[in-house]
Amino acid sequence: MKNNDRDFPVFNYVGSGMTLRQYAAIHLRVPRSGNAEIDAMIRESRRMEFAGLALARPSVILPEAEWCLEMADAMIAELEKEAGK
Repeated sequence: MKNNDRDFPVFNYVGSGMTLRQYAAIHLRVPRSGNAEIDAMIRESRRMEFAGLALARPSVILPEAEWCLEMADAMIAELEKEAGK
């Protein structure tokens, strides 16, 4: 798949389209769109989801928000390390 694939789907926003790679990266939530801004938004979205999952874990004591974000950051770091293999 090339970064300039415009076969399907193309979303028109002020005359410009989204590449198939960008579309797939957004919907699969994988920060490999080829666009730094889109990848940053995907990472932030994943961070918030992972932090929410850490917060929702069964526990007698409600975890601190900072701990949840640290766990999310650790999980993202591991996922990106695996992706770099």
